Amino acid sequence: MMYKQDFPIYETEIASSYLAEELSKIDGYENYMCGNRVVENGRPVLDEDGTPVTVDRYIVVRGSDDMDEAEVKATIDKYIADYPAYAETKQVEYDAKNYARDRKKKYPSWQEQMDMQYHDAVDGTTTWKDAVQAVKDAHPKPE
Repeated sequence: MMYKQDFPIYETEIASSYLAEELSKIDGYENYMCGNRVVENGRPVLDEDGTPVTVDRYIVVRGSDDMDEAEVKATIDKYIADYPAYAETKQVEYDAKNYARDRKKKYPSWQEQMDMQYHDAVDGTTTWKDAVQAVKDAHPKPE
């Protein structure tokens, strides 16, 4: 048995545990997936510009024949109704960590940092600490 339900796409990625937890309460539930990329023969279909072709996001639930389809529909409908507020919360959490993503891009590679630490130990310098602190100062953690 399979049940498919379309729902609108929002900016934030979905946290699958939210829906999986609710679906797990339904007898006969096996698994589900969410998606919005068009796939053929196991590969994403690409537009002329090379970007993946997408459709409205959908949820597919697989389970046994004794799974209550009305219960699945009610669970998914509740999830879809709750999703905009949930997505907004997740977007706020994501935005709050922009500083960490910016820092990650600016830190020297781990190989460079190891080399800095070696030379600091041998030469008695603070090159590594200075480099890390410069990145932290340029991208401060919000309070």
